[in-house]
Parts: sequence; structure tokens; C-alpha cells
Amino acid sequence: MPKSEATRTDPQHRLLLETVYECLENRGLIRNKGVETERLGFFIGFMGSEFNEYADEDSLSMIGQTNSAISGRLNHFFKSFGPSVVIDTACSSGLVALDCALKAIKNGDCNKAIVASVGLIISDRGMKQRINARLLSKDGRCYSFLEKASGYGRSEGCVALLIEKLNDSCEVIL
Repeated sequence: MPKSEATRTDPQHRLLLETVYECLENRGLIRNKGVETERLGFFIGFMGSEFNEYADEDSLSMIGQTNSAISGRLNHFFKSFGPSVVIDTACSSGLVALDCALKAIKNGDCNKAIVASVGLIISDRGMKQRINARLLSKDGRCYSFLEKASGYGRSEGCVALLIEKLNDSCEVIL
């Protein structure tokens, strides 16, 4: 990715590119000429971005901030012709992406799939919006399913995993 494009691309897009590359490299699927399979699917859980408040008003910035462009960018970069999907179901985006990938493999839409998800806290504005909406717990803890639950705590992370069909069942390969 040229520097001019990288500086206009959401840091979450860039982190996903690196993490997915590392995942494929660790499984031995990166060769001198690219990815070993052209039927690789990309299923990305992505809740949204806070990067747009820092972005310019040009076409590279637009592409670099568009949520739906993430999976297409990965598909293009790794020269794959498999499914390319971005899922936004808020906090469950990564899990829903995994479910979609498993179904795509079972249906024969792809023989392998990358399931990835990313979330970065980029601006104070996003935190302030959540505080004003009373979404965040006061102590940063969720207390899921407990009476003392009062909101959720934000965190950052990026994960990518490769799944593929082994025999007649889908299994996760880490």
C-alpha cells in the first residue's frame, strides 16, 4: 500500500491487513506469488470507525474509511475469488462473521475462510458519545447477566483465524 493511501486509511483496515497476512503466513499459505488458494473467503466483523473525524475529503480517504471496503481490500490484496463479507452487528460482529464463514464453507462457497475482527478506540469523541448515552459502566466492567450490570467496558483488539473444512465437518484451525 503506498504511503499516500496508508495515511488516509483507517488504522483498523491497516491492522486487519497485517493480522490477516500473519495468520496466512503462519499457516504456510503465503508463497512468493501470493496466497495458495483462490477460493479463500473473507468474513470480517467490523462495528465501525472513529477515524472519519481525522480524514481528508478525497477519494483515497473515502475508500480508506468505508467499512464495506475492508473485505474487498483483503480479497483483492490476496488475489482471492471467494466470498467477501463485512458484518456489522455491533459487539457480536466477529461471532456472526464466524457463523457466516462456517455456513459458506459447508455450502461450498469457499474451501477456506479468514474470519477476522478489529476494534480500536481512535478518538475521545466516540468515548464521550457512549458516556453521554450511558452505555458504559462506571467502573469499566460488564457484569454480564448480573443484577449489578450497568453498561459495558470498551476495549481494543484485532484477531484473525483461518477455518477450513476437514473431512465432513468444519473445524477451527488456530
